Amino acid sequence: MQENSEVELKLQVTDETVWEALIHKLKTMPEASGYERILLAANYFDTVDGLLHKARLAYRVRKENHQWVATIKGGGCVVDGLHKRMEWNIKVENGEANLAVFNQTAVDQNIIKQLENEQLIPLVQTDFVRELVILTIGDDKIEVAMDKGVITGNKNEIPILEIELELKAGKEEILREFGEQLIKEFSLTLSNKSKFSRGLELCKDKRKRCTKCNVS
Repeated sequence: MQENSEVELKLQVTDETVWEALIHKLKTMPEASGYERILLAANYFDTVDGLLHKARLAYRVRKENHQWVATIKGGGCVVDGLHKRMEWNIKVENGEANLAVFNQTAVDQNIIKQLENEQLIPLVQTDFVRELVILTIGDDKIEVAMDKGVITGNKNEIPILEIELELKAGKEEILREFGEQLIKEFSLTLSNKSKFSRGLELCKDKRKRCTKCNVS
């Protein structure tokens, strides 16, 4: 896989009654190892006129248990729930917006320079618990994230109840194959929408133009 690239399949849980059985299956599979439980709380930022969105970038600062991490995601595409994009992660000291931390990365420096004097405002917040396991299937490795919590935008709120299958090593086909198994067994649905794009849909103000953003 290309450095700083991300390939993942997103699955939405539409029937909350299957959640406990679903996560039990994923955590106890013979191929599963490395269980983690992480508390995640993030703010997604942009300028008032959406300059980051116009550049097809999404920027968040997230607390992961006790560590703050700044992330920029962008580019790529989404097809039938399979998300491909670039991703840069930098550990930071606090939750303040500061794009300068990406100065030494492959993020478009023209964008970073353009925004250095712009005010970044929080648009969308996410707050959820993530349970993680790694599935090792032959030469393929899948990181399975089981996310439960809420997305907030413009004082509106919707639930997070989803599974993310991220390819860590191997073939993309393994994501499809394993995803199809889960869909059939637990009546899940493929999702082309990121948490950020779902949050933007809650913002009913002047940001309606952003509701198709799928970069985070």
